[in-house]
Amino acid sequence: MSNHTTGPWTENACEVQAPDGSPICEMLARPEDRDKWTSANGGVADANSRLICAAPDLMAACKFALEYLEANEGEYGTEARIVACREAIAKAQGGVK
Repeated sequence: MSNHTTGPWTENACEVQAPDGSPICEMLARPEDRDKWTSANGGVADANSRLICAAPDLMAACKFALEYLEANEGEYGTEARIVACREAIAKAQGGVK
C-alpha cells in the first residue's frame, strides 16, 4: 500500500494543502484553457481541488462501505458493489489502473 499525506486536506487558490499548510498539489491549466478555470466559468480547477481534498474522506467511506458489504455478502447485488469498492481502493493505493 502506498502511504499518502493524512487529511484533512484543504483547498487554497487551487492548491491542495496538507493539515500543516504544505502543498500536496496545485491545479494548473494550459493557457488555452485558462477561461474554463475560474468560478464564473464553471470552476473546473476549484471543482478538481475540492474532489482531491475529499479523497481521504472518500477512501475512509469506501473502506467502511466495503466492511458492511462484506459482512452482508450474498445479499441482492452486494457482489458487484464489493468488487467496485475493492477496485476503487486498489486504484487509489496504486494497484488496479
